[in-house]
Amino acid sequence: MKAKEELIKLVLDNDFITAPRLRTEFRSLLDRVEIEAQAEFKNCKKLKDLNEHNAQTISIQCAMTDNNPILNGIACPKCGEELYDSNPMVTIISMPAKKNVHCSKCDYFGYRIA
Repeated sequence: MKAKEELIKLVLDNDFITAPRLRTEFRSLLDRVEIEAQAEFKNCKKLKDLNEHNAQTISIQCAMTDNNPILNGIACPKCGEELYDSNPMVTIISMPAKKNVHCSKCDYFGYRIA
């Protein structure tokens, strides 16, 4: 980062705010520092290939879309046990939106408002 070292030296050695020529030189060096930093970043950035990206994304989405029934904290209207959301990742698009629920104890099936 040669430009960065020159920039630091310029600032330390001069009162660059009061001299127009030094302000211009400072701006030029600042631009060079930015360009060098961008080039350095590009050189060290490792890009994923498409297969690696797709495999990673699929595994994340599969983990997020686990559709096993889960308890939802609502009591069954028949027996009082806690109901399950039958398909947690599925919402019935209606007005209002609903979710399928069931009771594993008495086999009650119904809907709850999502």
